[in-house]
Amino acid sequence: MIIGLTGKYCSGKTTIEKILSNDHNFFIIDVDKIGHWALEEKKEKLISRFGCGILKENKINRKELADIVFKNKKNLSDLNFIVHPIMIKQVEELIEENKNFNICINAALLFEMNLDKYCSTIFILRSSILNIIKRARQRDKINLMRIFNIINNQKVFWYIKKEKKYADICYINNNKSILDLKNQINYNLKKRNII
Repeated sequence: MIIGLTGKYCSGKTTIEKILSNDHNFFIIDVDKIGHWALEEKKEKLISRFGCGILKENKINRKELADIVFKNKKNLSDLNFIVHPIMIKQVEELIEENKNFNICINAALLFEMNLDKYCSTIFILRSSILNIIKRARQRDKINLMRIFNIINNQKVFWYIKKEKKYADICYINNNKSILDLKNQINYNLKKRNII
């Protein structure tokens, strides 16, 4: 069983990932972490496109790169063109290596990267904008403009296009307690005979 996990920035995907891993023994593919690896793998191409200003101590400075790409859709598109193929290949390899486990693919850009095609069920995590802002400011210490730039560059994926056949979609609301989240996950896993 492969579950896709997606949601807006700071909606609580990592919390769901931990619940699936710790409580239900899912193998987690964290696409954000793969993205960090991909930045270093494609460092020369990124420097060629965005300049040496994205380096800090000879490593990609993710904050500096984010400041460049989240202000400009063309820059973001170029970044994705450089790193997404190697990220998708890594996801495919991890699926193959762990096919005896239940798998969760945690990806903010699950649909944009076309990773939904591997999933039989997709958990879409929803949270109020106030909760997202609160989490973003606590975790990442960034201002409102940056938060809205990040959110604006993520497609609104909880509308389902009629022409595309998505996997089984399940909405998880993250506006209450961890216990409430666990109850929603347990309910949806049981409903789909996963546990």
